[in-house]
Order: sequence, then structure tokens, then C-alpha cells
Amino acid sequence: MLPTYSLEQPGISQDHDSATSSVVATIGPESTIAQGLDTLSNERAKRQFLIERNPRICREEPILRGTRISVSNIVELHHLLGWSVQKIREEYPYLTDEQIWAALEYYEERPREIDAYLQQERESAGE
Repeated sequence: MLPTYSLEQPGISQDHDSATSSVVATIGPESTIAQGLDTLSNERAKRQFLIERNPRICREEPILRGTRISVSNIVELHHLLGWSVQKIREEYPYLTDEQIWAALEYYEERPREIDAYLQQERESAGE
């Protein structure tokens, strides 16, 4: 039989499975890990409010609230040109890290939509 170790975290329990000789940790809602994941989820939800559509700006493309910077512009800089969040901030000092992450997360959730905007931009530039 394997020894039992205390994980010393409130909300985390462990079960010993003798058939597989492994220790399985179960994360409860009051654990620090679960709280950390909940915090990340809340931060991501808050960042969603940093994206808006305005029919008078960028053909109603999703933009960073209060700016004329489109999500597709940030995605192009980050994914296609390889710019880091820090580099984007250096070039656009009025943007916050949260705004940049909001744009990248928006793309993560809706890649086809933003890819279509990027394709339209390429086609219009080639005309």
C-alpha cells in the first residue's frame, strides 16, 4: 500500500486507487486552485466588455471600446507579424494589456469571424 500524503489545501481531498497505485486529487470549490480558475474566468468575462461594435467605426467590425483599433488589427500584429503584447503596447501606448488580451481572447473564441475580416482587408489592399 502507498503512503498517504496530505495536500494541506482546504477543499482538496485525495483518493487512493490501489488497483492503479495512484493518488487522485479532487479539487473542491473552496480550494485555492479552483478560486484561481474562477478568478481567471471572471477576468476573462470582464475583458469581454472591452470589445464593442459601432456601426460608425470600422464597418461595424469588433473594436476595442473607446478606440478605433479593430480586433483584427491586434490579431494581425500578434499572430501574423509575431508581435508580443509588450511590443503592441510600445507601438500603441494608449492601449492597456487588458485591451490587447481582450482582442486576442475574442479571436480565440471567434477565429472564423476575425479571419474573414483579415481576408477582406487583404483583398481590398490588393485591388
